[in-house]
Order: sequence, then structure tokens, then C-alpha cells
Amino acid sequence: MGVGLAMVMIVGAIVGTQVYVQKQIDRRTEIGRQDEAFLKLMGQLANLPETAVKERQTIYLALGRLQDDRASTFLVDALAQENKEQVIQALVQAIVNDGLDILPEIKALNFQLRQQLQSIGGNNIQEIKSLKLRLNGTKQAIVQILQLHHQQIDTPLSLDKIDLNGDETGQDNYAPNLNQLDLASVSLKGTLISQGNFQQSVFFRQHNNEIQTTDLSGADLKDGDFTEANLTQVNLSLTNLMRTQFYQASLKGANLEKANLSGAKLVMAQLQNTNFQGAKLTGAMVNQADFTDADLGQASLEQVTAIATNFTQANLTQVNSRNSDFNQANFSKANLQGSNFTNSNFSFANLSKTNLKDADLSNVDLSKADLTGANLDGTDFRNVMFAKSRTDQSSDPASSFVVYPLSEDQAQIKGVNFNKVLNLDTRQLQFICAQGGIHSQCQD
Repeated sequence: MGVGLAMVMIVGAIVGTQVYVQKQIDRRTEIGRQDEAFLKLMGQLANLPETAVKERQTIYLALGRLQDDRASTFLVDALAQENKEQVIQALVQAIVNDGLDILPEIKALNFQLRQQLQSIGGNNIQEIKSLKLRLNGTKQAIVQILQLHHQQIDTPLSLDKIDLNGDETGQDNYAPNLNQLDLASVSLKGTLISQGNFQQSVFFRQHNNEIQTTDLSGADLKDGDFTEANLTQVNLSLTNLMRTQFYQASLKGANLEKANLSGAKLVMAQLQNTNFQGAKLTGAMVNQADFTDADLGQASLEQVTAIATNFTQANLTQVNSRNSDFNQANFSKANLQGSNFTNSNFSFANLSKTNLKDADLSNVDLSKADLTGANLDGTDFRNVMFAKSRTDQSSDPASSFVVYPLSEDQAQIKGVNFNKVLNLDTRQLQFICAQGGIHSQCQD
């Protein structure tokens, strides 16, 4: 090795060492400054009287600006004891400055405060109020951190079973605003988030062959808004979704087994291949939604409004769907075996190649419906309306089902086999035979 090269290496080593040493000096100097600042602020806080609200707010905000783990932990501890709402708001602002790293501590405090609220006696009004204020503080901190840092969540983040419900104090209308966020890496299993705003938020992400989805199973999401949200393949089983809005949302391939969607609105939602087994959709509105290949086996669909809804090849076996409106709905090749559709409206519906074996269609309106190729073995047709009368205004419900002269609204039943249909009356048989239906009592 030449002398020149050796000298270069020695100089380089010396310079490298000097840079390293200087960095260590700078780091220790900065730590010293932070340590001094932290101790100074803590000293000031210790000398403040309880009535010095503004001064406490100022100190908490200053602590929030320090890059010091001790300050972060102290701020969470302070939130667990603070009683003044103005000071709690300052603590929330200070805690939010720490970002995602502080979430585990805030989550733990959220649990603790919720448990204290559940165990405290109802007579201790002041303590209950203080606990609710603190709990609200944890909720606001969590929501604000997610709002600010959701795009930085690149590893799974568990917020299971936390409480983000609306305002606990009853003094304002606070509701968690989580709209337009990417929450695909967040687990919210068993979480309480009633009245949450999730409009256009993303709960599903696919990169190359890797799929990430939010776990919302067992969560309480009632009265929420998921308008245009992406919930593809998300686990929503056993979730409370009462009165929740899903307008134009995507729930393709999602799992909503035994979920409660009573009164929910899924207008124009994408529900292809979605699992609704045993789900409760009583009073739900699903107009123009797409349930293609969805599984609604044993679901409760009473009083559902499903105008122009697509149920192509869907499974609706053993469904209870009395008093529902399926006007213009498409059930082509769907399986409705053993289901109860008493008093429902299927006018203008497409029931071609539909399996209606053993279904109950008592008092159903089939005017202008297409039953071509449908399986009607064991189907109950008691008082089924094949066509609306142009003239009959009788108060007797039975007289309004098949009355001649017929309007142009009669069902399409040519070639449909009615031999095993139950409870056909004389006038229904006359209509079936006149319109080309198949029955042993029809004359060639």
C-alpha cells in the first residue's frame, strides 16, 4: 500500500470519528436542553394553584412540543386526572402532537375510564361528569391522530374495543369524524363508534398480491355514515349497523353474517358475493343495490324496500321477507326456497329461472312479473295476484287478485309448471290456463 493512500485512509478515519463524536455531542446537548426544559416546565406546574387554568393550559401545550417520552406519558397521566374541560382540550392538543406512537397509552386510558364509568354508582354525579369529560378527551385525541396520520399507518394497528361513541357529556353533538381516511391497516374489532362519519373512507387495500382489510366484527356502528366507502372483503360479522347509511358503498365480498342492519340504507350499494347469512335487515332500504351471488340465507328481510334491486343468482333460502317491496327487482336464477314473502310486492319483478320451491307467496302481487322457467313446486299461491283489475274496487281483498277483463299487467307465466303449487283457487287456475301455464286441470 502506498504512503499516500495510507495517509488518505488515516485522515478519512479521523474525520469519520470526529463527525461521529460531534453527532454524539450534539445529541447529548439536545437531550440536555430537553431535559432542562422538561424539568423547568414540571417545576412551574408543581407550583401552580388549582385555579390557574390558563397557566396549566400553556404548560401542557409546551410539554406537547417537546420530543420527550416522559412528557408524553405525563400528559396522558394528567388527562386521567383533569377535571376542567378547557384544560382537557389543551391536553388533547398536546397529546395529538405525539402522533401514532402515543396511541397505545391513549387506548389504555380509554379502556380504564370506560370501566370506571361502568362501575361507579349513579349518585356520584360530579365524578361521573369528570370521567365523561376525560373519556371524551381520549376519543378526540384518537380521532384527531387518525385524521392527521392515517396515511403513515404501514403496519397493523389495533384499536380493538375502544370507545369512540358520540359525546358522553350530553353537552354537545360531538361525533367521530373519520371520513376520507385510509383505515385498511387498523383493527376496530368490537369498537364502539356510533354516529361515526366514514364517508369515502377506505377499509380495503391491495398492493400486488397483499390484501389489507379492517376488522370491524362485533363493532357498534349504529347511525353511522359509510357513503361511498370502500368496505370490500371487510369483516362486519355480528356488527351493529342499525340505521347506518351505505349509499353507493362497496361491500363486495364482505362478511356481514348475523349483522344487524335494521333500518339501514344500502341504496345503490355494491354487494356482490357478500355474506349476509342470518343478518337482520328489517326495514332496510336497498333500492338499486347489487346483491349478485350474495348469500342471504336465513336473513330477516321483513318490510324491506328493494325497488329495482339486483338479486341475480343470490341465495335467499329460508328468508323471512314479509310485507316487502321488490318492485322491478331481478331474481333471475336466485334461490328463494322455503322463504316467506307473504304480503310482498313483486310487480314487474324478474323471477325467471328462480327457485321458489316451498316458498310462501300468500297475498303477493305478481302483476307483470316474469316467472319463465321458475320452480314452483310446493309454493303457496294463496290469494296471489297475477294481474290487477281495471275496474274492480271491491273491499273484499280476494276479489282483487284475478278479475276479468284483465289489464296489460298480467304476469308472464307461459310454459310455467303449476302442478305442484299449493292453494290455487278457481280463478287463478282459469288465468293460468288462459295464459299458457301448465296444470293438470288445463284442457289442451
